[in-house]
Amino acid sequence: IIPFFSQSSYIFNVDENTSSGEVIGQVAATDADKDESGIVSYRISSITPNAPVFEINSLSGVITTTAQALDADVDDTYTVVVEAYDGGSPSLTAIVSVIVKVNNLNDNAPVFSKDSYAFTVDEHNSIDGTVTQQQFALNIGVTDADGN
Repeated sequence: IIPFFSQSSYIFNVDENTSSGEVIGQVAATDADKDESGIVSYRISSITPNAPVFEINSLSGVITTTAQALDADVDDTYTVVVEAYDGGSPSLTAIVSVIVKVNNLNDNAPVFSKDSYAFTVDEHNSIDGTVTQQQFALNIGVTDADGN
């Protein structure tokens, strides 16, 4: 009998810049066979985009992050295909799709497009020599890699 996953797919969320070894979730499969044929193990068969950012404990199905940092500004979603295989000979397998969503944190400071800005205000646009905010506007270019 082939292994059977408890869910048809999994969705996990993880914050970007999470430390190596952080648990992001667990998959579970069972096999109704007896003896070694019923022992289920796990392995990752693919990760898209292709990057070694996750690993799985072959006995428990726990998925963790690896040493490579996750950055939602680069890739915010990964599809991990996990394979469960039994101890039979030949070994029978089942696969499940795991979607990992990387939460974007505000980890990048805004960047001005210039090092400095200069402007002048016509004294004729003042009230009693006092310049007020409502009388002028200044466009300053700023970008933020976080997009927020």
